[in-house]
Amino acid sequence: MSKRCEICAIDFIDEYSFHGHLLGKKHTKKLELMKLNLQREQNSVFVSPMPPFATPQLVVTFFSKFGPIQHYTFNPRYLIVEYKDKSPVEYLLSNPIYLNQWKLKIRRRRIENPGDRRPEKRSPKKQNSIPETNQEIEEAEALRTTLGSEEALEDQLTKFLSTVQRDDGEVQKLGAMVCSSLDRTMKQSFPRCRAIPFGSSVTGLSLVGSDLDVFLDIGEQIVEDEESPPVQRLGWTPKTIFKEVKTLLFRNAGTFTKIVPIPMAKIPVIKFHHTLSKMDCDISFKHGLGVHNSQLIKYLLTLDSRIKPLVLVLKYWAKKLDISGSGKINNYSLVMLIVFYLQQPSVNLLPAIRELQKVHERVYIRGWQVNFTTNYPSTSKNNSSSILELLEGFFKFYSDFDFSTTIICPLEGKSFLREEFKREIEERGGSVESLRLTRCACLQDPIQLDHNIISGWGSKELQGLRFSCLQAVEICQSLGESPLRILPKLFDPALKVKTKKAKPVSFVIPAGKFERFGLPEDFEEMSDVGDKQMFIEKNWFCTVYRLLEAILKRIFMFEVQIVYDKVGVKQMKVVEEDDVHSKDRDHDEGSRIMLSCSGKYFLNRARKGKRQTLDPSVSPIEKEALISEQIMKDVVGKVKEVPIKFECLLVKKSKPLEALVVLTDQQFNNKSFGEIAGFMRGKVCTWVEKELMHMVQFKKTFAQDRGEKS
Repeated sequence: MSKRCEICAIDFIDEYSFHGHLLGKKHTKKLELMKLNLQREQNSVFVSPMPPFATPQLVVTFFSKFGPIQHYTFNPRYLIVEYKDKSPVEYLLSNPIYLNQWKLKIRRRRIENPGDRRPEKRSPKKQNSIPETNQEIEEAEALRTTLGSEEALEDQLTKFLSTVQRDDGEVQKLGAMVCSSLDRTMKQSFPRCRAIPFGSSVTGLSLVGSDLDVFLDIGEQIVEDEESPPVQRLGWTPKTIFKEVKTLLFRNAGTFTKIVPIPMAKIPVIKFHHTLSKMDCDISFKHGLGVHNSQLIKYLLTLDSRIKPLVLVLKYWAKKLDISGSGKINNYSLVMLIVFYLQQPSVNLLPAIRELQKVHERVYIRGWQVNFTTNYPSTSKNNSSSILELLEGFFKFYSDFDFSTTIICPLEGKSFLREEFKREIEERGGSVESLRLTRCACLQDPIQLDHNIISGWGSKELQGLRFSCLQAVEICQSLGESPLRILPKLFDPALKVKTKKAKPVSFVIPAGKFERFGLPEDFEEMSDVGDKQMFIEKNWFCTVYRLLEAILKRIFMFEVQIVYDKVGVKQMKVVEEDDVHSKDRDHDEGSRIMLSCSGKYFLNRARKGKRQTLDPSVSPIEKEALISEQIMKDVVGKVKEVPIKFECLLVKKSKPLEALVVLTDQQFNNKSFGEIAGFMRGKVCTWVEKELMHMVQFKKTFAQDRGEKS
């Protein structure tokens, strides 16, 4: 039987010559080169396009702030930066990075290895793009015809499920074949290993074409310190397991093909095709919590007969509208969103997961409880809605759900404001850092409670989901009298959302002559203030935040909620209101505040010519607020409401002291953001400066002159 070395892209006529090649210098050298390139990839970023004003000195100085640079390549079109370690890379990839208000597009660097596919082999994909679109249209038309032949909704749903769902028995049989092959192959290095399927193949939610997820339990202790030397006698580490499994798969090219290692994923996986079962598979080995998540979902589906069909309809809908998939919303996240919706008091078809975890003996893995009761009573009597009614309810629920300020907790069956959730956990001595509450969306895993399973979502995913749900609500309502037309219409590929995100708008509020605003005259003599400059900066930043908050609430009449506050501005008052001796100010808690703002009216319009008070003691912000109140009286009930929603990020900068304000749209396909953000960029700085001048002139404290009372 012929053998192929995927690393060197060479075929061999027999096993003997293949193994001789593996021991040879050329193969060993290429293997070492691959390892070196992998390390360089982990330590490098690729930036493109470059700002027109970029120079080598400017960009090198800028990127050196994040860590020591090993090497860089500068080009007017792109930049490659290689650091001495990977920590700066992780930070750059997970945070928005601005160079002189130009947002940089930063990706991980990719280095082509020996044996990699050459670029010319990618051309068939471009040629196939049109047929794939035609194929989607043909599939949608075939499904529409199939479903349209049914005269009853129940029969239509049954026909749909039989068309799109894989037979559970067949899936289990094919999964067993894959796991059997993996067991035989992996026992060469892991004698006590066991391949365990999980995901949709276990829950019964597998659609036609779904991949098989497999967890490899090596049956041995795993050393969690990934920095330890990769010597097997010291124990297996996640890195060495990954490398060994990859090697074993490549050695058995007759059984496993199309092998694609993805080591840098949050949970590293290796994709491959199993030739005997003709299944595409993903194998992982970090931990087995996914296996227990699958068992939990499988049990939840048994509590009411409507839940499984509902989930399958929504999975297929998300797949056809390109909401879910690689680099988008994954299926586990979607299922947990459905679970959370069904837990709501208005639906009441699923209990909080905590209720299921009330068992006599608890089983823990990695510190998390994984067992649950399987004797929970059926929930069918709690709700009499049809599947279509539940479907419409899901779309309505998430079409206007506030992801930006809340954390979704299926464990409790409800959501919490992020700030309140964080405060409660910290009061109990816990930490929420790993939940990444500063991300666009937060959904706490019901078993691994320190894991935010949608932390990778950006505004594009959220906007796409929200807009698709709005479309679906319109379909359900417009076809309410023709329910047999709803399912075929929901799966129409023409409904795919082409996301066009509005660019963020940013501007700077400089401190200037107001840097020491609000400080007492004897501030320099105060001995209990450790770092005076730090306190001056933080005091000014808190003042600017409060003025900005007053502008948003009083002038624009937005609803404003704090998403996160690393400054502790609610706890820190300006010196005139607080005893500066009472607290240790030596350690800055951070310099970023994120606000979620929403409104319904354009109060930036028709402001000219409005009557203003002539009383000089009335502050500039209060004068503008009075104009807004006049406009609001004229527009409420007379002008169509337009949803306005955006995030406002306030970041403190030093040398010179200033506050960077970044406004990011949170409404999909909505031109209102551009108008509001542009108006704010032109007015906010002026209003802040006038307000501070007014307070200095009339010798007012912040509490006396702010736009809203303390």
